[in-house]
Amino acid sequence: LALVADWQASCQQTLGLSGERCAPMVGDLSFMDDRRPDPLGHQDHYRGDCVDLRLWRTDGSRYEAWWNQPDDRTGRVDVYDGPTTRAFVAFAASRSGVSTLYFNDPAAMGATPMRGHDDHIHLCWSEDGGALSR
Repeated sequence: LALVADWQASCQQTLGLSGERCAPMVGDLSFMDDRRPDPLGHQDHYRGDCVDLRLWRTDGSRYEAWWNQPDDRTGRVDVYDGPTTRAFVAFAASRSGVSTLYFNDPAAMGATPMRGHDDHIHLCWSEDGGALSR
């Protein structure tokens, strides 16, 4: 929650966007346990310290986006908000306690590319508050 609150303030101040445009969109947060396979293929969401976040969009929609593909709906082509998404990734990567940050946009500084992360950011925290591991 502190990361989101600090990001909201930073985003509004440095990017000049509204609070609504800066708001992260939470996807998968947790699954029951590690004994049953997650139908979406996540292997570490059951611990409660990882979250998937949708990418920011230029049109403000809450629909999914991909850094490397156009929107799959007619009439909407270039909707990935790279500057805002990359600013968030850099912000999150600089935070103490963020231990994993997967995202495939090669211009997103601080993220590690990982198969399946073209349409969302995967972020985990460490219990000990340690630094990002890549």
